[in-house]
Amino acid sequence: MYNRAHIALLKLTSMLQRDDPRLTALLRWIACVFPNHSQYASVIEASVQVEKFIEDSNCTVLEFCIIENNLTINNSIQFPPNCTNEFYLIKSKSGPLEESDFTDGSSIQIGSLNKSSPSDNLLNTLKNVYGPLLLANKEYSQEFSPLLQNILTELQSGLSSFVRKEKTNTDEFFFLTPQEEFQYWSEISTSSDYAMNIDKTFSSYKLYDKFARLDQSKLEDLTQGMISDIHTALESVWDMEIARRTYYPQARMSRLLSVISSSFGRLIQLKLSNVNFWTDPYSTVKKQIEQALEICYEWKSVVNLLMGDWAGNMEHKWAGIPHDDPQLNHLAHRLDQILSIRTSHEQILQNLSEKEREDLSANSFAPFAAIQPLHISMYTEHLWNVAVQQFQDSRVPLERRISEKLRHRLRFAFFTNFYNNKVK
Repeated sequence: MYNRAHIALLKLTSMLQRDDPRLTALLRWIACVFPNHSQYASVIEASVQVEKFIEDSNCTVLEFCIIENNLTINNSIQFPPNCTNEFYLIKSKSGPLEESDFTDGSSIQIGSLNKSSPSDNLLNTLKNVYGPLLLANKEYSQEFSPLLQNILTELQSGLSSFVRKEKTNTDEFFFLTPQEEFQYWSEISTSSDYAMNIDKTFSSYKLYDKFARLDQSKLEDLTQGMISDIHTALESVWDMEIARRTYYPQARMSRLLSVISSSFGRLIQLKLSNVNFWTDPYSTVKKQIEQALEICYEWKSVVNLLMGDWAGNMEHKWAGIPHDDPQLNHLAHRLDQILSIRTSHEQILQNLSEKEREDLSANSFAPFAAIQPLHISMYTEHLWNVAVQQFQDSRVPLERRISEKLRHRLRFAFFTNFYNNKVK
């Protein structure tokens, strides 16, 4: 017989066996989320909350939180402020879970929350998951009623406004797109003359609308007025006084310049995603890359001009290191490399016979076959450099052959000219 102490101990300890396949499957999932998962295995295996989630039909949530290197497990979403890593499961099945429920994906939903507020997490999920699925995806949006679509759109808009206000006093770096910054000044435009003037400046150039429709723009649209309008608007905003000798914060302007650069970079990647740099005609590739490079260089020129003007602005001086956007610079450099590779290939083709061209075209760009050229990061840089080196190495025999041909032609032309002069 168990006494009360034994019964209390049993209530605090999971009855799941260590070799339970459901527990094993859960541990595999957790291993993907928590790097040091092995140190938490014994806690998970003994957890009453884990057993309850697996066995109890009334328990639908299981949350794991890392707090000061310790694992806490809950049967509701707690998301404590000091949680550094969070992971949750939601069960949509009545009755005990089976091993197959952890593999077929039909009964358990997996998610996580980052360190920002719950409202920010909800907004990000709406913007990046459910919004695109229910509003833009043809397969799902047709079944989602217009009324619910409007409600979802209004909820997203309201959350965006709330999150902006939530972060305004604590974080100048919260906006992720230029539209969010322009919308912020529109929302507070009645709060002060300064806010109203900034909103008027951004609105007069219709910058919100232009960035909102940026994906539908052509590359040449940016260099035919839009970048110039941004330049003028930012100059005006920088010179406006909030109060006596108080101006638009430098950190905020730096963030705005960065998100504008990011928007241009994403547009270039989007528009060039349909271009096959290695198989499309050289003229097509050249035209598209040159248009993209023009955007990069024109925007970089604008930023340099602003930095030069503001560094010498005695009323509102840019302090410290001039703003720069490495990511857009890296994109321009990669585009320049791609164009250089295609141009050198085209020059080689012009010096080969028809048969040699056919043989060369079959595998000319094989080193780049498994690489997305515009996916640029420190993690992919090595792969790109290796591919470029392999391509360059493959050119060496061809360049030697062409050199021999040119020498032969020059030698033939020299002796032909010499002979003709002799005959004369």
